[in-house]
Amino acid sequence: MMVNEEYLNQKYVELCRRYSLNPSMLRDIVYYRSLGYNNEVIAKKLGTTRQTVHNYTNKIQLMERNEVATIILATIVGIAGLSLIISLLSKK
Repeated sequence: MMVNEEYLNQKYVELCRRYSLNPSMLRDIVYYRSLGYNNEVIAKKLGTTRQTVHNYTNKIQLMERNEVATIILATIVGIAGLSLIISLLSKK
């Protein structure tokens, strides 16, 4: 299955706007939650409050299933892309 990154990112940004979420913050929260961190640890890592992280996770719970899938997929693609860039840069 081929993923159109540009389309996926566009949908991701639209969802962030719809739910009044910062795209970068949301991506980081989803990433850290996937690693098993709790809201307090995530808040410390991101330099924000536990309540902010809680608000983001609550909004995710209000989303439709396909919206959550878009958020997760965009996070995975974003992290994979970042990992690839870091890997390529470290080879020089």
